[in-house]
Amino acid sequence: MYLSSNVIAAGITLEDSFTDHRSAEELALHHLLGDEDVHRVLRGLDPREAAVAAYWAQGAGTWSEAAGVADLSTAYGDRVRRKLRRLGERHTQRAPAAADVTR
Repeated sequence: MYLSSNVIAAGITLEDSFTDHRSAEELALHHLLGDEDVHRVLRGLDPREAAVAAYWAQGAGTWSEAAGVADLSTAYGDRVRRKLRRLGERHTQRAPAAADVTR
């Protein structure tokens, strides 16, 4: 049985041979999607808006391009961007007060 820290050849461990094909953006997105604050903001989107946000987060380009990938108008992408900004700002303002209530 090999452990991942075992050297398999010329100073290379088995762990070194494991490949993670995710990009830096995907790793960051994966980390962010585990954040409850992000989930609270994203819950404010309807399914079409959430699709545009997901395409943008996966690297679809600009917000307009992400909307295009979702078969929506390019103006819709900018609308989603503005809504996310508004929802994020509202969450940032309300989070400290909510934390005080739960203490």
